[in-house]
Amino acid sequence: MRTKVLLASPSFAPAFRYGGPIVSSLGLCKALCSLGCGVKVITTDAAGGGAVLGSRSIEQFNSSGISVVYCKTQFGEDIAPGFPWHLWAGIRWADMVLVNGVYSPHVLVAMIMSRMGSRPVVWIPRGSFQQGQPGRRLKRLWLRVLEFWASRDTVLMMTSDAEIRDSSWALPFLRRMLVPNGVSIPEREVAFANTGSIRLVFVGRLHPVKDLPLLFRSLALCRRQFGKSVELLIIGTGTTAYESELRASLDELSVADLVSFAGPVDGEPERVAQFDRCDLGVLVSKHENFGNSIAEMAAAGLPVIVSENLPWNEVTSKGCGYVVPRSAEAIAMRLSSLNRPELERMGARARIWMREEYDWSARAELLLRETGWFRA
Repeated sequence: MRTKVLLASPSFAPAFRYGGPIVSSLGLCKALCSLGCGVKVITTDAAGGGAVLGSRSIEQFNSSGISVVYCKTQFGEDIAPGFPWHLWAGIRWADMVLVNGVYSPHVLVAMIMSRMGSRPVVWIPRGSFQQGQPGRRLKRLWLRVLEFWASRDTVLMMTSDAEIRDSSWALPFLRRMLVPNGVSIPEREVAFANTGSIRLVFVGRLHPVKDLPLLFRSLALCRRQFGKSVELLIIGTGTTAYESELRASLDELSVADLVSFAGPVDGEPERVAQFDRCDLGVLVSKHENFGNSIAEMAAAGLPVIVSENLPWNEVTSKGCGYVVPRSAEAIAMRLSSLNRPELERMGARARIWMREEYDWSARAELLLRETGWFRA
């Protein structure tokens, strides 16, 4: 008899505006299906930034065997009146419940109903605990409430050793298990241009935690101190106000001519097409629980440059890119010394690395083994 897995999540594909958590949740669900599990998702139509998913985008979304119920949000993206009703039906059906997120009313509803239904829970915080103990009283109270409803059988699923380390303060009585994210391998690899300036690509939400201004300062230093123009392509979206801040920062540093904004690019073929003519993926966030964009770019055949605080130090030992201190000077120095032929060799190794070690099916099997639900 196949294992029945329910994912309770405040948002789900095609709400890709939320970034990496949506991509990884979809990848995990598809992999569970491929292993023969029954998979259902109870979620909302929240699309990020106050927007909702249209019926057409939901219909066009290929769920690959996943049964998804999108509950209509009201009064903002945090309230979906139909969520508890559909969730209870899903919990009665499921053998195991995966719960995405922390600071959402839907998470509390899922924890309460899972306990009422005596279902084991795998709680996936998606890096929410890495920011340290919340300073605001309301968030501290919220965690106390979740702690009350989390049963001793609840397991916290972490995606990196860094997330386990940085989240040690939260819910210490719960068992942690390490199940890193996987990545899908595009059918084709990127095409390098080998002409003009070195071109970086960033993929992700436009959010202060990604620290794009640090990259902008690095580009300015490359031009001013090393006489090299390094271009940057930004794929992703954020609030209008924050994007305006980013553009103002570019103007202040006189590097607006080096940076282009592609906006959101959701489909895999479309994203690989954007990677064409790029030389290097980049991520220098203040913190990440995993960093899906690095895996995506490497899987497409791009070498990567990451800051040393992120859980990707292996890129150096695997010969797939560079790890640098999180400072504009260090990043600029590395960018100024890049060698295109070596970057292409690194990109080829990166694609092989992702295929051999980041297969989603292996990640899903690890999850089932860790929770005792794997059936060969």
